[in-house]
Amino acid sequence: MVSVYFGVEDDSLTLFGFGADSFIEALSGLGIAHMVMRIKKNQHVVSDKFETTALKITGVSFYLLSTGLVTS
Repeated sequence: MVSVYFGVEDDSLTLFGFGADSFIEALSGLGIAHMVMRIKKNQHVVSDKFETTALKITGVSFYLLSTGLVTS
């Protein structure tokens, strides 16, 4: 979020994009960590609501980021 702040302050699209991408990757990592822990506990469960929501948020975030960067 620091990179996003400085990117906005300095009108630096590159710095803003880097910060936003890093934030999205961190959210994605949380979803993956949750999935790995779930699989270790019970391999027979396909997925849960948290995983599905995390995956959707990550996908939508990347689409919004790429659209925003292309249109800027």
